[in-house]
Amino acid sequence: MNFFIKLFYSLFLYISINFFFLSNAYSDQLDIILGATTKHYCTCIFISNLSREQCDKIFDRSISNSVTDSELIETIKQTKIQVNQTLKEVAMSTSDKSVKSVYAMEKGCHLDNLNQ
Repeated sequence: MNFFIKLFYSLFLYISINFFFLSNAYSDQLDIILGATTKHYCTCIFISNLSREQCDKIFDRSISNSVTDSELIETIKQTKIQVNQTLKEVAMSTSDKSVKSVYAMEKGCHLDNLNQ
């Protein structure tokens, strides 16, 4: 259990560093955060077998430390995360953006936006 928590902290530290550089390159942060969020929940729920509540706590701690734009944080927190246990998918959507991560057994979780 501690291994997975340390793994997630390391992962979000890496993502946090990348967000800093990506925001300086004027990338669309919402797309990046939506993709990172769906992959986080996919990995947390389907690979690590943690509960949704544990994944929420890890995500809340990491997003509040890695993103400085309060409006962006509120947008992410208000966006509903749909977890489909039978299809092993995690999806998020805003008014104009939609992102989905799929658990592919031995290949892990990957973004799947081919049908968007």
